[in-house]
Amino acid sequence: MKKIMLIAAVCFCLPAMAFSADVTFVIKKLRNHKGTVLVYIYNDASQWNDDGKWVAECKNEKPLANNQTRIVCTLEPGTYAASPIHDENNNNEFDVNFLGMPKEGYGFSNDAKGGAGWPLYKDAEFTVGSEDKELIIHMSY
Repeated sequence: MKKIMLIAAVCFCLPAMAFSADVTFVIKKLRNHKGTVLVYIYNDASQWNDDGKWVAECKNEKPLANNQTRIVCTLEPGTYAASPIHDENNNNEFDVNFLGMPKEGYGFSNDAKGGAGWPLYKDAEFTVGSEDKELIIHMSY
């Protein structure tokens, strides 16, 4: 009976463990050590750059140091794109000036670049499997 219970426990626990991975975002080139860095994770190209349509929001748990920070997000396997912002004044908003130009730092997974706005979702895409991974993103100001 104990063998059956052990097999059942393994069968139920292993799939749960295999269906997520930690993605560590190493955010570099921060302008200063003020505020918080938030990473918004999207999994749908049609909702890319649609405020509030992200599937996950992660932020740094440790103070910013050496012009960088590390942020860990646990994600299920799939395809995603990420957009971190450096919320220097901790108002939980991405501040822009009266012309709509960013006043705070921003970036995109794969260091994707857009012309006069956000890059294409496909340029910022990354895949999450069952193993942990690390992505480096350089901020722009």
